[in-house]
Amino acid sequence: MILNNEKFKNFEEGITIEDLIQYKNFNRNLIIVKINGKLINKNDYNKRKLKQDDKVEIHYLLAGG
Repeated sequence: MILNNEKFKNFEEGITIEDLIQYKNFNRNLIIVKINGKLINKNDYNKRKLKQDDKVEIHYLLAGG
């Protein structure tokens, strides 16, 4: 699996997005997740299982003015 353009070394087939978020200590409320270019709904984070060939992008939402 590729996470933010780097190979994720501790990948285990079948982990969910929620598992990954917890493992990486991301704040679930401040991020968006894309898998293979598709935006994933937050309600699906605990349902969507990751595969070896997935390209995962996790971005923090920022606000400014």
